[in-house]
Amino acid sequence: MGSIKSILWAAVAMLLLPSSGCKRNEQAPDAAQPSAPTNVTAITNATAPVPEPPPGVIDTSRDAPFPAPTTNLVWIPPGKFLLGSAAEDPNRNDAEIPQSQVNLRRGFWMGKYEVTQGEYQAVVGPNPKFQGPGNLPADSMSWGDATNYCAKLNVVEKQAGRLPAGFAYRLPTEAEWEYAARSGHTNRFSFGDDIGFKKIERYAWTAENSGNDTHPVGQKAPNSWGLYDLHGNVAEWCQDWFGTYTQEDKTDPTGPAKGRDRVYRGGSCADAAAESRVSARGGLNPDSRMGSFGFRVVLAPDAK
Repeated sequence: MGSIKSILWAAVAMLLLPSSGCKRNEQAPDAAQPSAPTNVTAITNATAPVPEPPPGVIDTSRDAPFPAPTTNLVWIPPGKFLLGSAAEDPNRNDAEIPQSQVNLRRGFWMGKYEVTQGEYQAVVGPNPKFQGPGNLPADSMSWGDATNYCAKLNVVEKQAGRLPAGFAYRLPTEAEWEYAARSGHTNRFSFGDDIGFKKIERYAWTAENSGNDTHPVGQKAPNSWGLYDLHGNVAEWCQDWFGTYTQEDKTDPTGPAKGRDRVYRGGSCADAAAESRVSARGGLNPDSRMGSFGFRVVLAPDAK
């Protein structure tokens, strides 16, 4: 019986492995590529007014404990939600069940967009493996690349006097990511169930419409909390180790204490639309640098 379970889990793992990446990253791993233009103001613009949210987007900033330190952040209020896929979802798999009630007791700021190539290079420095304009999402990112960016961003923002006391930049936990993506809804996507994938093109760059390539951030419609590209474009690393779900209620979960793979969410330009559902999830070795992998940041209270 144990060998049968092992075979089944191996099959599920193969299904969860991401595509090899987007077209423009198919060069040899060590081939030098021209650097993207640096977009320093995307990170450091603390004085510009926060733009009005697009029509239909709920402005959550009125409940924030302080004004956004940069214009690229959206306040995500605390709250409860159902983590995982409902039985009615025809695309759900075993990695997305069982559902459980999650309580996030503290709000946090989240990047309005996936971290761009310009932002990454402004903080970390030139990266010869990148090419294209600076408003493309940073791709070919390992989990270590993403967490290193967050650590360096904390230094930059503290030196500039923009890092609020008691807060730090990091990757979102898996629960934070899904909660923010759902933005108060229980559907398969942030904009509805879309069983026939008729509306997804308005919100996402997936294998069906991307040309197997990333696109500048913010070109598609946001979710109702004003977050862009949560579906498709680049798959987004999360803080957690990848593990199986359990059914008990959870408060501020951070995933397993250890593991082999780190969680990624959101699907990518190389994945089918079904893989960009808000509950779709996978795990990958944190040292991997897949062409369609990037991340977004959260500014959250320091862990106590």
